[in-house]
Amino acid sequence: MKLNNIEFRWSDVNQMWELVEWFERKNDKPYCCVIAFFDFNKESVYMETVGLRYVNVEDQEALRIVAKNAMNFLQDKFEYEEQTQKV
Repeated sequence: MKLNNIEFRWSDVNQMWELVEWFERKNDKPYCCVIAFFDFNKESVYMETVGLRYVNVEDQEALRIVAKNAMNFLQDKFEYEEQTQKV
């Protein structure tokens, strides 16, 4: 999911879900910076931010929307996987 310059995605490199912020460079390809990682423990989903990147994002409204949807998606995924393991 991507809204403006904030994206929630699976990272093959880090092998986890992450929030990234995209930036434009003059005369070069866009690049991204990881804002936060998502992971699971025995009870739920948690988000780990990288330094102050989360609070330094300029588009806080897009960040709030994407982060909320990411947490909802991952919580649903967690609950589904927990239910299917019980069967």
